[in-house]
Amino acid sequence: MELAGGVKPARVYIETALRHGVSVVTANKALMASAAPNSHNWRTRTVPTSSTRPPSAGHPDPSCASHVLAGERIDRVMGIVNGTTNFILSKMTSEGSDYAAALKEAQALGYAEADPSADVEGYDAAAKVQILSSLAFGTELVGDAIDRQGIVGIRSVDIEFARRTGYVIKLLGVAERVDDSGISRGPIRP
Repeated sequence: MELAGGVKPARVYIETALRHGVSVVTANKALMASAAPNSHNWRTRTVPTSSTRPPSAGHPDPSCASHVLAGERIDRVMGIVNGTTNFILSKMTSEGSDYAAALKEAQALGYAEADPSADVEGYDAAAKVQILSSLAFGTELVGDAIDRQGIVGIRSVDIEFARRTGYVIKLLGVAERVDDSGISRGPIRP
């Protein structure tokens, strides 16, 4: 089980285990997003822990794409894939909190890390889009190939404007088939 987090040294640990015939369980989305497309060995012998979590927890459920929908053509994968940003935006919407106060509360309650940048800058959502895109479409997207936009710049006035026009602001992870020519992908804010 890999619990180191980040790409390095976790990648070295997992690759060493795989070379020795040991299967690996990990919750490391950043690592899976950066490494999984490059190796069939990674896909078949590394099991993301998210496969046992409920989708509502904000984690991709690979079993859905790889088993339940086997043989089906998937045209779009979309959803709220990050619990931290969902909590912050919900607090801003329902209670009128500003971004800094909502983030501070999320950290105090353990919903956000001490360094929340992976969540609030959209890196976590982009990693989940990569994983879901790989499962749904067989893509090998990595890094800058995925459009990414976080919630750091969202202000109370943005939340209010969205409310007045009948909308709410959420960070969405989206990967969509565009004809047969390619994939449109990335976390987006509607």
